[in-house]
Amino acid sequence: MIVNDIKSFERELQSNRVIIIGGTNKNDIDLSLKKAYKFYDGNGYDIRILDFENTSIDDIKNAIFTSTFFVTTKLVHVKNFNIIKARTEEEKINIDKGIIKELVELIRIVDSDTVLLFTIDGQIDLSNQISKIVSEIGCLAHFVITKQDLPSFVEKLVNKEYKKAGRAEINYFLESINYSTQEVYNELNKLIDYTLDEPKITLQHIDDIVTKTLESNIFKMVDSIGKKEAHTALSILNTLINQKESELKILGMIIRQFRLLYLMKIIDERHKGMGEDEILRNLSLDGKKRFIIKNLRIQHQKFNRDEIIKNINLCLETDFSIKSGKLQDSKLALELLILNICK
Repeated sequence: MIVNDIKSFERELQSNRVIIIGGTNKNDIDLSLKKAYKFYDGNGYDIRILDFENTSIDDIKNAIFTSTFFVTTKLVHVKNFNIIKARTEEEKINIDKGIIKELVELIRIVDSDTVLLFTIDGQIDLSNQISKIVSEIGCLAHFVITKQDLPSFVEKLVNKEYKKAGRAEINYFLESINYSTQEVYNELNKLIDYTLDEPKITLQHIDDIVTKTLESNIFKMVDSIGKKEAHTALSILNTLINQKESELKILGMIIRQFRLLYLMKIIDERHKGMGEDEILRNLSLDGKKRFIIKNLRIQHQKFNRDEIIKNINLCLETDFSIKSGKLQDSKLALELLILNICK
């Protein structure tokens, strides 16, 4: 069975011999692990912990099938079980299929006096053979945070630290990390540590300490261009270059942003009733990036259609100048582009 909430997980503890815990919601992962330990320790289980990254299959077998003289029931916890972590198709090719097969066979023959617990920090690949067999004969607890849940989730984490953040600050924070569930904890912890005794998190705090994604930086740069704030746009450019982003990649992202703005303007002018799913298809955007629609709608108001077309052409001319060698200093080329657009 696959579960995604703590109450369901607690019920499954009593009847399953093989358990996987993973996902992106670290709070629920930590809480479920504490509940599992409390349950099995309270029922007299011998608890054995192995780290999969430093453990062989034989070590796991020995832990499962070897009992002490006084205690026969045992919990074998294999942590860092990243072999079932969600990966790209290219990364999956490198996974050792032999180890997967051995583990599947091992899971099938776990003794009735043993509980085998795997934990993983990250999204679980539900199509993995191990995930499939555990969801059939055991309990797979997949605690994930959806993009829609992120604002309220961040608010709870902030309040837990006795701080306050308004909806504008929370949305700005999430846009800065491109709504990445993987980055929420790291960047939020940095933000909370940075604000120390200050009770309220501000936009300036977020700008000061949060590591923004390339996409969110490009959005902010184009936003500054739309306001004719060349100094801000140039500052963002310098930040990206200092972060070792390639000038051509930055330029490509600027071109992409203006193209999205153009398409969004056309949709809003000619197809006002178009649904979000259809808009995302027309923009060739991932369905998970629904929040971008609102941002594009706000940003395209800063430009008329002719300005967007002119800016795209200026970007393409800069691209040609860099690639043809006409302008060999690509950083200077980008700076000149920003200044020209902001005229």
